[in-house]
Amino acid sequence: EKIAAKVEASRKKHAAEIIAFDKTAKEAEAEYWETIMDKAALNPLTGHVLAIGYHSTETGNTVIVMEDDKNTEVEMLKMFWKQYLACFHKPRKMIGHNVVGFDFPFFMGRSWILGVEVPSQVFDGRYLDRATIADTMLHWACGQHGKFTKLDTICKAMNVKGKMPGMDGKDFGRV
Repeated sequence: EKIAAKVEASRKKHAAEIIAFDKTAKEAEAEYWETIMDKAALNPLTGHVLAIGYHSTETGNTVIVMEDDKNTEVEMLKMFWKQYLACFHKPRKMIGHNVVGFDFPFFMGRSWILGVEVPSQVFDGRYLDRATIADTMLHWACGQHGKFTKLDTICKAMNVKGKMPGMDGKDFGRV
């Protein structure tokens, strides 16, 4: 009788665990896909260039090119690399925050996927073109590898207008 009761209790426990497993697995899968979707826009394999903007201190012009019927992702990337080459040949700096850690690798990955030629000067197999590309995050870190400081944090410290209130990097894909 004791053995039969123990077997029955084990069967009931196992059945409850199976039911809980299905629920837990569904919850975990939903959480996984939510996480993937939140980060998909930041990965060149799953993301897409929707806009590229830059400001010229030489002309004072701000240019923002957004994807539309005329400006496809391919066209925007071609315009970006043309701008890069113009800066490379002047020589002038292209300056941005975390552009070495994100923007240039993202644009390069998207360009490779879409068959857009990436100028050979951009990447020598190990480093991005340091003569043309200046990354304010790397400069702020003063050579300390892996030190990430948000641009908004630096702006606040220097009493410069930063991000729009309530915006965060996790909002990027949605916005």
